[in-house]
Amino acid sequence: MQKHQQVIQQRKKRERNQRIQGILTAAKKVFFSKGYQRTTMDEIAFEAEISKPTIYQYFKTKDELYSALMLPFLEEFSAQFEKIGKKLNAGRYSSGKTLVSDFFKAFLKSYDTAPDSLRVAHTFFQHADLINELTADARSAISNQGKYDFELARQILEAAIAQGFIK
Repeated sequence: MQKHQQVIQQRKKRERNQRIQGILTAAKKVFFSKGYQRTTMDEIAFEAEISKPTIYQYFKTKDELYSALMLPFLEEFSAQFEKIGKKLNAGRYSSGKTLVSDFFKAFLKSYDTAPDSLRVAHTFFQHADLINELTADARSAISNQGKYDFELARQILEAAIAQGFIK
């Protein structure tokens, strides 16, 4: 009987993830066509072929939904920078050229992993007034991740300078 419960839990988790992905896909489509400010949760629900209350089961606000689209790019960026930092601290770089190459590969990997997230972030950062439209929680999530990414990059560059890879 326990195996049966596990199978049911796995199916529910899979269905939940599919629902979330469906909402995110619909949100991207509507945000990209109408922009953040003109997009409504009703339009996203219609595009996702679900009710608006169903969206609110997964995302409390439009801001949270918008942030969920942008954060994967920023998080992938962090993961890539962390790898570079570990490699640099372990002394596994032989030249600044290789380090700089890895930096550019980090950008490319982040884009390849979440191209739509980069598009959302790009749109967001082009419209500075959008930050004021977001809730404090959404602003904080984006800001904290951005600060973390910036700090990682700064630490890597400082270490690279100290090791003589970059002047």
